[in-house]
Amino acid sequence: MSSTPSSRGSWVVQKLTLFLCSVTTFTVCCLPILISLPLSSSAGLSMQTYAGISGVAGVNQLSFDSSGALFAGVDSAGGPTAAIKIVRIGWGGSPVAGYGANPLDDPDAVVVDRTGVFSGTAGSVLVGGQGSTGISVILPNETITQLISSAGNPEVFALDSNNRLLILQPTGQVQVSTGSTPTSLINLPTTSFGMEVDSADNIYVRSDDGIIRKYSSDGTLLNGSLATGMDTTYSACGLAMDPSGTDLYTISGKDLLKIDPVLGTMDNLGGNFGRSPDLVFGPDNALYVSCATGVLRVTSDLWQTTLSIDLPGLAPGARPLRMVRIPAGSFWMGTTGTSRDGNSGYELPRHQVNIGYDFYMGETEVTQAQWHAIMGSNPASGYGVGNDHPVYYVSWDDCQAFIAALNELGQGTFRLPSEAEWEYACRGSASNPNRYAPFSFGDDLSVTALSSCQFSTLFDQYM
Repeated sequence: MSSTPSSRGSWVVQKLTLFLCSVTTFTVCCLPILISLPLSSSAGLSMQTYAGISGVAGVNQLSFDSSGALFAGVDSAGGPTAAIKIVRIGWGGSPVAGYGANPLDDPDAVVVDRTGVFSGTAGSVLVGGQGSTGISVILPNETITQLISSAGNPEVFALDSNNRLLILQPTGQVQVSTGSTPTSLINLPTTSFGMEVDSADNIYVRSDDGIIRKYSSDGTLLNGSLATGMDTTYSACGLAMDPSGTDLYTISGKDLLKIDPVLGTMDNLGGNFGRSPDLVFGPDNALYVSCATGVLRVTSDLWQTTLSIDLPGLAPGARPLRMVRIPAGSFWMGTTGTSRDGNSGYELPRHQVNIGYDFYMGETEVTQAQWHAIMGSNPASGYGVGNDHPVYYVSWDDCQAFIAALNELGQGTFRLPSEAEWEYACRGSASNPNRYAPFSFGDDLSVTALSSCQFSTLFDQYM
Protein backbone atom coordinates (compact mmCIF):
# COMPACT_ATOMS: atom_id res chain seq x y z
CA MET A 1 0.00 0.00 0.00
CA SER A 2 1.41 3.38 -0.94
CA SER A 3 0.52 6.84 0.28
CA THR A 4 1.25 10.41 -0.69
CA PRO A 5 1.19 13.63 1.35
CA SER A 6 -1.89 15.76 0.82
CA SER A 7 -1.89 19.52 0.47
CA ARG A 8 -3.01 19.73 4.10
CA GLY A 9 0.09 17.89 5.30
CA SER A 10 -1.81 14.78 6.37
CA TRP A 11 -1.35 11.45 4.61
CA VAL A 12 -3.91 10.18 2.15
CA VAL A 13 -4.07 6.39 2.09
CA GLN A 14 -4.67 5.19 -1.45
CA LYS A 15 -6.80 2.27 -0.34
CA LEU A 16 -8.38 2.84 3.03
CA THR A 17 -11.43 0.74 3.72
CA LEU A 18 -13.78 1.63 6.54
CA PHE A 19 -15.35 -0.94 8.92
CA LEU A 20 -17.51 -0.32 11.94
CA CYS A 21 -17.28 -1.86 15.40
CA SER A 22 -19.15 -1.34 18.64
CA VAL A 23 -18.96 -1.79 22.46
CA THR A 24 -21.30 0.56 22.00
CA THR A 25 -17.97 1.72 19.78
CA PHE A 26 -17.03 1.72 16.04
CA THR A 27 -13.52 1.30 14.57
CA VAL A 28 -11.49 2.50 11.54
CA CYS A 29 -8.07 1.10 10.75
CA CYS A 30 -5.53 1.73 8.05
CA LEU A 31 -6.30 -0.81 5.37
CA PRO A 32 -9.95 -1.40 5.89
CA ILE A 33 -11.51 1.46 7.86
CA LEU A 34 -13.32 -0.23 10.71
CA ILE A 35 -15.74 1.62 12.87
CA SER A 36 -16.40 0.16 16.33
CA LEU A 37 -18.93 1.04 18.92
CA PRO A 38 -18.80 -0.27 22.52
CA LEU A 39 -21.87 -1.93 24.01
CA SER A 40 -23.82 -0.21 26.73
CA SER A 41 -23.51 -1.89 30.12
CA SER A 42 -27.25 -1.46 30.61
CA ALA A 43 -29.28 -4.54 29.76
CA GLY A 44 -32.24 -2.48 28.51
CA LEU A 45 -34.71 -5.30 29.22
CA SER A 46 -38.06 -5.16 27.46
CA MET A 47 -40.73 -7.71 28.41
CA GLN A 48 -44.01 -8.59 26.77
CA THR A 49 -46.43 -11.49 26.80
CA TYR A 50 -45.59 -13.79 23.90
CA ALA A 51 -48.43 -16.27 24.37
CA GLY A 52 -51.10 -16.96 26.97
CA ILE A 53 -51.94 -20.60 27.73
CA SER A 54 -55.33 -21.33 29.27
CA GLY A 55 -56.40 -24.39 31.22
CA VAL A 56 -53.01 -25.07 32.80
CA ALA A 57 -51.61 -24.67 36.31
CA GLY A 58 -48.12 -23.84 35.14
CA VAL A 59 -45.78 -23.81 32.15
CA ASN A 60 -42.53 -25.73 32.46
CA GLN A 61 -39.71 -26.52 30.01
CA LEU A 62 -39.58 -24.73 26.64
CA SER A 63 -37.96 -25.87 23.37
CA PHE A 64 -37.95 -24.40 19.84
CA ASP A 65 -37.98 -26.38 16.60
CA SER A 66 -36.26 -25.30 13.39
CA SER A 67 -39.40 -23.51 12.11
CA GLY A 68 -39.63 -21.30 15.19
CA ALA A 69 -42.52 -23.20 16.80
CA LEU A 70 -42.19 -23.29 20.59
CA PHE A 71 -43.15 -26.41 22.56
CA ALA A 72 -43.99 -26.19 26.26
CA GLY A 73 -44.32 -28.79 28.98
CA VAL A 74 -47.25 -27.94 31.26
CA ASP A 75 -48.95 -28.83 34.53
CA SER A 76 -52.64 -29.69 34.42
CA ALA A 77 -55.16 -27.62 36.35
CA GLY A 78 -56.44 -30.99 37.55
CA GLY A 79 -53.27 -31.57 39.56
CA PRO A 80 -49.51 -31.75 39.03
CA THR A 81 -49.55 -35.41 37.95
CA ALA A 82 -52.76 -35.30 35.88
CA ALA A 83 -52.69 -36.05 32.15
CA ILE A 84 -52.59 -33.13 29.73
CA LYS A 85 -51.29 -32.41 26.25
CA ILE A 86 -48.09 -30.43 25.83
CA VAL A 87 -48.55 -27.08 24.05
CA ARG A 88 -47.32 -25.92 20.64
CA ILE A 89 -47.04 -22.16 20.04
CA GLY A 90 -46.60 -21.02 16.44
CA TRP A 91 -43.82 -18.58 15.56
CA GLY A 92 -44.92 -15.09 16.57
CA GLY A 93 -47.05 -16.34 19.48
CA SER A 94 -49.95 -18.01 17.70
CA PRO A 95 -51.71 -20.33 17.24
CA VAL A 96 -51.57 -21.86 20.70
CA ALA A 97 -52.85 -25.45 20.80
CA GLY A 98 -52.41 -28.78 22.53
CA TYR A 99 -49.94 -31.04 20.75
CA GLY A 100 -49.96 -34.81 20.46
CA ALA A 101 -52.65 -37.41 19.79
CA ASN A 102 -53.53 -37.77 23.47
CA PRO A 103 -52.77 -36.31 26.91
CA LEU A 104 -49.68 -37.46 28.78
CA ASP A 105 -49.11 -37.87 32.52
CA ASP A 106 -47.29 -34.86 34.03
CA PRO A 107 -45.46 -33.76 30.83
CA ASP A 108 -42.89 -31.41 32.42
CA ALA A 109 -39.77 -32.05 30.30
CA VAL A 110 -39.75 -31.33 26.56
CA VAL A 111 -36.97 -31.03 23.99
CA VAL A 112 -37.11 -31.00 20.20
CA ASP A 113 -34.96 -33.68 18.54
CA ARG A 114 -34.09 -31.58 15.49
CA THR A 115 -31.83 -34.16 13.82
CA GLY A 116 -33.87 -37.22 14.76
CA VAL A 117 -30.76 -39.12 15.83
CA PHE A 118 -32.20 -39.95 19.25
CA SER A 119 -35.86 -40.46 18.36
CA GLY A 120 -35.47 -41.71 14.78
CA THR A 121 -37.46 -38.86 13.22
CA ALA A 122 -36.22 -35.30 12.72
CA GLY A 123 -38.40 -32.65 14.33
CA SER A 124 -39.91 -35.03 16.88
CA VAL A 125 -40.55 -33.81 20.42
CA LEU A 126 -39.24 -35.83 23.36
CA VAL A 127 -41.50 -35.60 26.42
CA GLY A 128 -40.77 -36.71 29.98
CA GLY A 129 -43.18 -37.22 32.84
CA GLN A 130 -44.47 -39.52 35.53
CA GLY A 131 -46.57 -42.65 35.16
CA SER A 132 -47.19 -43.96 31.67
CA THR A 133 -45.37 -41.05 30.03
CA GLY A 134 -41.84 -42.15 30.96
CA ILE A 135 -39.87 -40.82 28.00
CA SER A 136 -42.17 -40.59 25.00
CA VAL A 137 -41.76 -39.15 21.51
CA ILE A 138 -44.37 -37.12 19.67
CA LEU A 139 -43.76 -37.46 15.94
CA PRO A 140 -44.44 -34.60 13.50
CA ASN A 141 -47.81 -36.22 12.66
CA GLU A 142 -48.58 -36.06 16.43
CA THR A 143 -48.62 -39.81 16.99
CA ILE A 144 -47.06 -40.77 20.32
CA THR A 145 -44.73 -43.66 21.12
CA GLN A 146 -43.21 -44.46 24.48
CA LEU A 147 -39.47 -44.90 24.07
CA ILE A 148 -38.49 -45.66 27.68
CA SER A 149 -40.88 -46.73 30.42
CA SER A 150 -38.58 -46.68 33.48
CA ALA A 151 -37.65 -43.01 33.58
CA GLY A 152 -38.58 -41.77 37.06
CA ASN A 153 -39.94 -38.22 36.98
CA PRO A 154 -37.99 -36.23 34.36
CA GLU A 155 -38.04 -32.50 35.09
CA VAL A 156 -35.67 -31.15 32.41
CA PHE A 157 -34.23 -32.61 29.19
CA ALA A 158 -31.17 -31.57 27.17
CA LEU A 159 -29.59 -33.10 24.07
CA ASP A 160 -25.82 -32.70 23.89
CA SER A 161 -23.63 -32.62 20.76
CA ASN A 162 -23.28 -36.42 20.87
CA ASN A 163 -27.10 -36.77 20.81
CA ARG A 164 -27.16 -38.10 24.35
CA LEU A 165 -30.33 -37.28 26.22
CA LEU A 166 -29.52 -35.73 29.60
CA ILE A 167 -32.31 -36.05 32.15
CA LEU A 168 -32.56 -33.98 35.32
CA GLN A 169 -34.50 -35.77 38.05
CA PRO A 170 -35.82 -33.48 40.80
CA THR A 171 -34.55 -35.94 43.42
CA GLY A 172 -31.02 -34.75 42.66
CA GLN A 173 -29.63 -36.79 39.81
CA VAL A 174 -28.61 -36.21 36.21
CA GLN A 175 -29.10 -39.28 34.07
CA VAL A 176 -28.01 -40.04 30.52
CA SER A 177 -29.59 -42.13 27.78
CA THR A 178 -28.70 -42.95 24.20
CA GLY A 179 -32.05 -44.61 23.62
CA SER A 180 -32.08 -47.22 26.35
CA THR A 181 -32.90 -47.11 30.07
CA PRO A 182 -31.20 -44.03 31.59
CA THR A 183 -28.11 -44.49 33.72
CA SER A 184 -26.78 -42.20 36.44
CA LEU A 185 -24.24 -39.58 35.35
CA ILE A 186 -24.21 -37.10 38.24
CA ASN A 187 -25.41 -37.42 41.83
CA LEU A 188 -26.30 -33.95 43.07
CA PRO A 189 -26.17 -32.91 46.74
CA THR A 190 -29.79 -31.73 46.78
CA THR A 191 -32.96 -31.48 44.71
CA SER A 192 -32.50 -29.56 41.47
CA PHE A 193 -34.75 -28.09 38.79
CA GLY A 194 -32.53 -26.18 36.32
CA MET A 195 -30.07 -27.60 33.78
CA GLU A 196 -28.23 -26.33 30.69
CA VAL A 197 -25.54 -27.76 28.38
CA ASP A 198 -23.02 -25.59 26.51
CA SER A 199 -21.36 -26.16 23.12
CA ALA A 200 -18.51 -28.09 24.79
CA ASP A 201 -21.08 -30.36 26.50
CA ASN A 202 -20.34 -28.95 29.95
CA ILE A 203 -23.38 -29.38 32.17
CA TYR A 204 -24.71 -26.63 34.49
CA VAL A 205 -27.20 -27.48 37.25
CA ARG A 206 -29.07 -25.11 39.56
CA SER A 207 -30.05 -26.68 42.87
CA ASP A 208 -32.36 -25.87 45.76
CA ASP A 209 -29.43 -24.74 47.91
CA GLY A 210 -29.05 -21.65 45.69
CA ILE A 211 -25.87 -22.91 43.99
CA ILE A 212 -25.10 -23.43 40.29
CA ARG A 213 -22.58 -26.25 39.75
CA LYS A 214 -20.61 -27.03 36.61
CA TYR A 215 -19.76 -30.55 35.41
CA SER A 216 -17.89 -31.99 32.43
CA SER A 217 -19.67 -34.21 29.91
CA ASP A 218 -18.52 -37.34 31.78
CA GLY A 219 -20.00 -36.06 35.05
CA THR A 220 -16.78 -34.81 36.65
CA LEU A 221 -17.36 -31.83 38.94
CA LEU A 222 -15.56 -28.80 37.47
CA ASN A 223 -16.83 -26.13 39.86
CA GLY A 224 -18.92 -26.90 42.91
CA SER A 225 -19.87 -23.28 43.45
CA LEU A 226 -19.78 -21.56 40.07
CA ALA A 227 -22.46 -19.15 41.26
CA THR A 228 -23.97 -18.91 44.73
CA GLY A 229 -26.61 -16.93 46.56
CA MET A 230 -29.53 -17.79 44.27
CA ASP A 231 -32.91 -17.14 45.85
CA THR A 232 -34.20 -20.36 47.43
CA THR A 233 -37.80 -19.29 48.04
CA TYR A 234 -38.71 -20.67 44.66
CA SER A 235 -35.66 -22.37 43.20
CA ALA A 236 -37.37 -24.30 40.39
CA CYS A 237 -35.91 -21.98 37.76
CA GLY A 238 -34.15 -22.94 34.57
CA LEU A 239 -30.85 -21.95 33.00
CA ALA A 240 -30.20 -20.67 29.48
CA MET A 241 -26.97 -20.05 27.56
CA ASP A 242 -27.07 -16.94 25.37
CA PRO A 243 -26.79 -17.17 21.54
CA SER A 244 -23.05 -16.43 21.55
CA GLY A 245 -22.37 -19.08 24.19
CA THR A 246 -20.61 -16.59 26.44
CA ASP A 247 -23.08 -16.06 29.31
CA LEU A 248 -25.49 -18.14 31.36
CA TYR A 249 -28.85 -16.72 32.49
CA THR A 250 -31.23 -17.56 35.31
CA ILE A 251 -33.85 -15.83 37.42
CA SER A 252 -33.32 -15.32 41.15
CA GLY A 253 -36.18 -13.83 43.11
CA LYS A 254 -37.68 -11.52 40.49
CA ASP A 255 -34.41 -10.55 38.81
CA LEU A 256 -32.67 -11.84 35.71
CA LEU A 257 -29.01 -12.74 36.37
CA LYS A 258 -26.19 -12.92 33.82
CA ILE A 259 -23.44 -15.32 34.88
CA ASP A 260 -19.99 -15.84 33.40
CA PRO A 261 -19.77 -19.64 32.89
CA VAL A 262 -16.01 -19.62 33.51
CA LEU A 263 -15.52 -17.11 36.32
CA GLY A 264 -18.97 -17.29 37.90
CA THR A 265 -19.24 -13.50 38.16
CA MET A 266 -22.83 -12.25 38.15
CA ASP A 267 -24.62 -9.16 36.88
CA ASN A 268 -28.14 -8.40 38.08
CA LEU A 269 -30.13 -7.18 35.07
CA GLY A 270 -33.30 -6.48 37.00
CA GLY A 271 -36.78 -7.18 35.73
CA ASN A 272 -39.92 -8.17 37.57
CA PHE A 273 -40.35 -11.87 36.93
CA GLY A 274 -42.60 -14.24 38.82
CA ARG A 275 -42.48 -18.03 38.96
CA SER A 276 -40.27 -18.90 35.99
CA PRO A 277 -39.47 -22.62 35.66
CA ASP A 278 -37.58 -22.31 32.38
CA LEU A 279 -35.76 -19.95 30.01
CA VAL A 280 -34.68 -20.49 26.42
CA PHE A 281 -33.26 -18.25 23.70
CA GLY A 282 -35.24 -18.18 20.48
CA PRO A 283 -34.14 -17.93 16.84
CA ASP A 284 -34.53 -14.14 17.08
CA ASN A 285 -32.03 -13.95 19.99
CA ALA A 286 -34.80 -12.97 22.40
CA LEU A 287 -35.17 -14.76 25.73
CA TYR A 288 -38.40 -16.72 26.24
CA VAL A 289 -39.47 -17.31 29.84
CA SER A 290 -42.19 -19.68 31.04
CA CYS A 291 -44.56 -18.41 33.70
CA ALA A 292 -47.74 -19.55 35.43
CA THR A 293 -50.10 -19.07 32.49
CA GLY A 294 -47.98 -18.45 29.43
CA VAL A 295 -44.67 -17.38 27.96
CA LEU A 296 -42.91 -14.02 28.13
CA ARG A 297 -40.61 -12.65 25.43
CA VAL A 298 -37.68 -10.62 26.77
CA THR A 299 -35.35 -8.57 24.58
CA SER A 300 -32.07 -6.82 25.43
CA ASP A 301 -29.23 -5.10 23.62
CA LEU A 302 -26.96 -7.70 25.22
CA TRP A 303 -28.26 -10.48 22.96
CA GLN A 304 -28.22 -8.75 19.60
CA THR A 305 -25.59 -10.45 17.44
CA THR A 306 -26.01 -7.90 14.64
CA LEU A 307 -27.05 -4.25 14.43
CA SER A 308 -28.37 -2.41 11.39
CA ILE A 309 -27.61 1.29 11.10
CA ASP A 310 -30.17 3.32 9.18
CA LEU A 311 -28.41 5.59 6.68
CA PRO A 312 -30.83 8.16 5.19
CA GLY A 313 -30.15 8.55 1.49
CA LEU A 314 -28.46 5.17 1.00
CA ALA A 315 -28.73 4.24 -2.68
CA PRO A 316 -31.53 1.72 -3.42
CA GLY A 317 -30.20 -1.83 -3.49
CA ALA A 318 -26.88 -0.87 -1.85
CA ARG A 319 -25.49 -2.97 0.97
CA PRO A 320 -26.85 -1.74 4.32
CA LEU A 321 -24.51 -0.81 7.14
CA ARG A 322 -24.55 -3.81 9.50
CA MET A 323 -22.47 -4.43 12.61
CA VAL A 324 -21.46 -7.85 13.95
CA ARG A 325 -21.07 -8.44 17.68
CA ILE A 326 -17.60 -9.51 18.83
CA PRO A 327 -17.66 -11.08 22.33
CA ALA A 328 -15.10 -10.26 25.01
CA GLY A 329 -12.06 -12.52 25.26
CA SER A 330 -8.28 -12.85 24.98
CA PHE A 331 -5.72 -13.47 22.25
CA TRP A 332 -1.96 -13.54 21.67
CA MET A 333 -0.72 -10.42 19.91
CA GLY A 334 2.69 -9.98 18.28
CA THR A 335 5.28 -12.45 17.03
CA THR A 336 7.56 -15.00 18.63
CA GLY A 337 10.44 -13.59 16.58
CA THR A 338 11.29 -17.00 15.12
CA SER A 339 8.26 -18.08 13.12
CA ARG A 340 7.30 -17.08 9.61
CA ASP A 341 4.69 -14.68 10.95
CA GLY A 342 7.43 -12.07 10.91
CA ASN A 343 10.59 -11.30 12.83
CA SER A 344 10.18 -7.56 13.05
CA GLY A 345 11.20 -6.09 16.36
CA TYR A 346 8.10 -3.94 16.17
CA GLU A 347 5.99 -7.06 16.87
CA LEU A 348 7.98 -8.19 19.93
CA PRO A 349 7.37 -9.41 22.52
CA ARG A 350 4.40 -11.70 21.89
CA HIS A 351 1.91 -10.95 24.64
CA GLN A 352 -1.59 -11.83 25.72
CA VAL A 353 -4.21 -9.10 25.30
CA ASN A 354 -7.54 -9.18 27.10
CA ILE A 355 -10.54 -7.49 25.48
CA GLY A 356 -12.77 -7.12 28.51
CA TYR A 357 -15.92 -5.97 26.73
CA ASP A 358 -18.17 -6.94 23.84
CA PHE A 359 -18.19 -4.64 20.82
CA TYR A 360 -19.68 -4.41 17.34
CA MET A 361 -17.60 -4.27 14.18
CA GLY A 362 -18.67 -3.59 10.63
CA GLU A 363 -19.73 -6.67 8.69
CA THR A 364 -17.79 -5.37 5.67
CA GLU A 365 -15.62 -2.41 4.77
CA VAL A 366 -17.46 0.88 4.63
CA THR A 367 -18.75 0.98 1.09
CA GLN A 368 -18.79 3.85 -1.36
CA ALA A 369 -22.59 4.03 -1.16
CA GLN A 370 -22.48 4.20 2.64
CA TRP A 371 -19.83 6.93 2.52
CA HIS A 372 -21.87 8.89 -0.02
CA ALA A 373 -25.01 8.59 2.12
CA ILE A 374 -23.18 10.21 5.05
CA MET A 375 -20.77 12.61 3.30
CA GLY A 376 -22.65 13.45 0.09
CA SER A 377 -19.75 12.51 -2.21
CA ASN A 378 -17.63 9.55 -3.32
CA PRO A 379 -13.84 10.11 -3.35
CA ALA A 380 -13.04 6.72 -4.94
CA SER A 381 -11.74 6.54 -8.51
CA GLY A 382 -9.39 4.35 -10.54
CA TYR A 383 -9.40 1.15 -8.44
CA GLY A 384 -13.03 0.12 -8.85
CA VAL A 385 -16.11 2.23 -8.43
CA GLY A 386 -19.50 0.95 -7.35
CA ASN A 387 -22.02 1.15 -4.54
CA ASP A 388 -20.73 -1.95 -2.77
CA HIS A 389 -17.02 -1.43 -3.42
CA PRO A 390 -15.00 -0.23 -0.41
CA VAL A 391 -14.37 3.48 -0.16
CA TYR A 392 -10.76 4.66 -0.66
CA TYR A 393 -8.74 7.85 -1.21
CA VAL A 394 -9.84 9.09 2.20
CA SER A 395 -7.55 10.64 4.79
CA TRP A 396 -7.55 10.32 8.55
CA ASP A 397 -9.29 13.68 8.78
CA ASP A 398 -11.91 12.51 6.27
CA CYS A 399 -12.55 9.44 8.42
CA GLN A 400 -12.99 11.55 11.53
CA ALA A 401 -15.49 13.73 9.70
CA PHE A 402 -17.38 10.61 8.55
CA ILE A 403 -17.51 9.28 12.12
CA ALA A 404 -18.67 12.63 13.51
CA ALA A 405 -21.49 12.72 10.96
CA LEU A 406 -22.41 9.11 11.73
CA ASN A 407 -22.58 9.88 15.45
CA GLU A 408 -25.00 12.72 14.72
CA LEU A 409 -27.56 10.16 13.52
CA GLY A 410 -28.14 9.20 17.17
CA GLN A 411 -27.87 5.45 16.56
CA GLY A 412 -24.75 4.80 18.65
CA THR A 413 -21.30 6.09 19.47
CA PHE A 414 -18.86 5.31 16.67
CA ARG A 415 -15.06 5.40 16.58
CA LEU A 416 -12.12 3.72 14.88
CA PRO A 417 -10.99 0.40 16.36
CA SER A 418 -7.71 0.00 18.13
CA GLU A 419 -5.07 -2.25 16.58
CA ALA A 420 -5.82 -4.88 19.24
CA GLU A 421 -9.58 -4.79 18.62
CA TRP A 422 -9.07 -5.15 14.88
CA GLU A 423 -6.63 -8.06 15.23
CA TYR A 424 -8.81 -9.78 17.83
CA ALA A 425 -11.91 -9.55 15.61
CA CYS A 426 -10.05 -11.00 12.63
CA ARG A 427 -9.09 -14.13 14.53
CA GLY A 428 -12.57 -15.65 14.39
CA SER A 429 -15.10 -16.73 16.98
CA ALA A 430 -14.49 -16.58 20.71
CA SER A 431 -14.56 -20.39 20.90
CA ASN A 432 -11.91 -20.69 18.18
CA PRO A 433 -8.59 -21.79 19.72
CA ASN A 434 -6.84 -20.06 16.81
CA ARG A 435 -7.21 -16.83 18.76
CA TYR A 436 -4.24 -18.14 20.71
CA ALA A 437 -2.26 -19.13 17.60
CA PRO A 438 0.06 -16.83 15.60
CA PHE A 439 -2.20 -17.01 12.52
CA SER A 440 -5.96 -16.86 12.11
CA PHE A 441 -5.88 -20.38 10.63
CA GLY A 442 -3.66 -22.02 13.28
CA ASP A 443 -0.04 -22.52 14.25
CA ASP A 444 1.45 -23.68 10.96
CA LEU A 445 2.04 -21.32 8.05
CA SER A 446 2.21 -24.18 5.53
CA VAL A 447 1.07 -24.46 1.95
CA THR A 448 -1.76 -26.71 3.13
CA ALA A 449 -2.90 -24.21 5.71
CA LEU A 450 -2.75 -21.34 3.26
CA SER A 451 -4.58 -23.22 0.52
CA SER A 452 -7.43 -24.01 2.89
CA CYS A 453 -7.52 -20.56 4.46
CA GLN A 454 -10.74 -18.65 3.85
CA PHE A 455 -11.19 -14.90 4.04
CA SER A 456 -12.59 -13.55 7.26
CA THR A 457 -16.27 -12.68 7.09
CA LEU A 458 -15.24 -9.07 7.63
CA PHE A 459 -13.89 -9.01 4.06
CA ASP A 460 -15.95 -9.17 0.92
CA GLN A 461 -15.16 -9.87 -2.71
CA TYR A 462 -13.88 -6.38 -3.38
CA MET A 463 -10.86 -6.50 -1.05
